[in-house]
Amino acid sequence: MRGRAWCLRSQLRQRERRIQQLAADLQLYERLVASLAPNIYGLDDVKKGLLCQLFGGCGKTFPGGRVRGEINVLLVRARDEWGGMAARASGACRLGVGCD
Repeated sequence: MRGRAWCLRSQLRQRERRIQQLAADLQLYERLVASLAPNIYGLDDVKKGLLCQLFGGCGKTFPGGRVRGEINVLLVRARDEWGGMAARASGACRLGVGCD
């Protein structure tokens, strides 16, 4: 069991270093946009919007209470690849089909 705990701590330190490297990358946002649905050319504004929604925001605390930073609903009018990509990207996603 002692060896397993050491291995888990080692993996945690590696992940922390990787997160710190990513945080220092000035091109991270552009790299994330390029890596989101790379088979769909262009539509960078849509990809940026999806990234912002998937990563959520910062919670705010003030004297009267607090506001959660997560976005709870992602509405996408999607066809073909976008609908499937959004469903796979979010663990808590519901797909629905409607009429135009």
